[in-house]
Amino acid sequence: MTLRAARAGASPAPRVLPRAAGRARVAARAAPPSSPEAELRALVEALAPSKSEARFLGADEAQAAIEKLAERGARVEQIGTSGEGRPMFGVTVGHGPIHVGAIAGAHPDEPVGTSTLLHLLEAIATRPELKLAERITLHAVPLANPDGTARNQRWFKDWGTPQGLKRYLTQVRRDSPANDVEFGFGDERDATVRPENRALGRFLTAQGPLDHFVSLHSMFMGGGGLFLATANDLDAHRPQLDFLVGETQRLGLPLHDKDRFGQKGFWRLGPGLQTAPTAREMREFFAAGGRDDVAQRFKLNSMQWVQRNADCPLALVTEMPLLCERRISSNKKLRRSRADEELRLAAGMGSALDEAQGWVGRLRAAAGKDAAALDAVDRFAGSLDSGRAAVASLQNDLARYGDARATFGNTVETDLNVLRRRIALVGQAWELAGKLPAKTQGPLRRELFEKREALMTELTEKFELELPRPEVQMQAQTAAVLAALLGPPRSPHRGASVFES
Repeated sequence: MTLRAARAGASPAPRVLPRAAGRARVAARAAPPSSPEAELRALVEALAPSKSEARFLGADEAQAAIEKLAERGARVEQIGTSGEGRPMFGVTVGHGPIHVGAIAGAHPDEPVGTSTLLHLLEAIATRPELKLAERITLHAVPLANPDGTARNQRWFKDWGTPQGLKRYLTQVRRDSPANDVEFGFGDERDATVRPENRALGRFLTAQGPLDHFVSLHSMFMGGGGLFLATANDLDAHRPQLDFLVGETQRLGLPLHDKDRFGQKGFWRLGPGLQTAPTAREMREFFAAGGRDDVAQRFKLNSMQWVQRNADCPLALVTEMPLLCERRISSNKKLRRSRADEELRLAAGMGSALDEAQGWVGRLRAAAGKDAAALDAVDRFAGSLDSGRAAVASLQNDLARYGDARATFGNTVETDLNVLRRRIALVGQAWELAGKLPAKTQGPLRRELFEKREALMTELTEKFELELPRPEVQMQAQTAAVLAALLGPPRSPHRGASVFES
């Protein structure tokens, strides 16, 4: 069911998987495994979470679930403490020859991965019939950014309800590019390295050499599922990559397919598959917009870290969409150039930021001498500054497109991203207005509320939004972790793929 059904009063319930995917599931259960891929597909099916298990967990709930894994035979160790003092845990299960590293929640507004890892860790520890503990050793950090998760968890419980999208757009809190855990791995002696990254880096390095690594992410909106790959020899890992793309489609998720022409390091390898960005390419992108201060904050990402420090031959990122707009993946060529389409995106984002800047002055005036309210307004203004850095970088990054033409999918994504940004900014301003002194918040808050409602109506009427089921996203992420079982032979102490005869 699409979100458009909400206009008629129906809940935006998760859409039903396509009938073809359902038949594929039956076949996978009925037929005996005849190939490594078939056996892995059967494992993914056996590990399918129930609807009650496929939910987003807040920081405290996730920490409690991690600690309970110790009672189920997992090795749980505190690996560090977050910036705000929350404990961070590394978990190891299994004793197999294939060593897999995984982290989730580096971007705290992407909660699917934490649920996936906790579900998989428990299954390996408690379901001997799967024989996974004999095949792999999984080293995981299910909650890589507990402070960020705590800031976002207000909207988790409402996701999938009629109010879920509105709550997300109002309450989502993403770390700034200069404070990104995923791109924060560096020398522990560097004072700018977050404590979360120090803990993650130590844990992952200590588990090396790793045969396989996955950083579990989501994207708010896309044309479907997407995997990012980093490897010295991608061709050697083609069976794993092909399996992931095929498995995603089998589960009923379309594939995200957008050519970014190498922007930030995203090079298209095929539908649902791109290369992963690197620290150098992220720095170059922001430096092009004149923001060297932001650019220099980008350090190694988790994929680069495990390649350098844990001798890992293949590192993956999963990008499962919280919302799906299939038209984003349309590659129908238009007359306008891709560079002009990127300029349209930059102009729309800039206009949204300018509109929000106008509210900053009004919010400050209404805050008066309330120190807490003024501090919140200043943080909001700071987020606008980060947004302008990204806009400037877009405007200075057009040469890469050459004479390429825009696609219909590019235009859909531009319109969606601009409208989403406007809704998010007006929602944040509305929340800020609620923190102002009671006698001054009224008119401004009403105005912002009415604007947000009008923009939300435009979003649901203009776009064909679908809500992929969390349990399906978890299965696709599980497939990415277990794809290690299809890997090429490694060093003698690890041996060949466990499915090889």
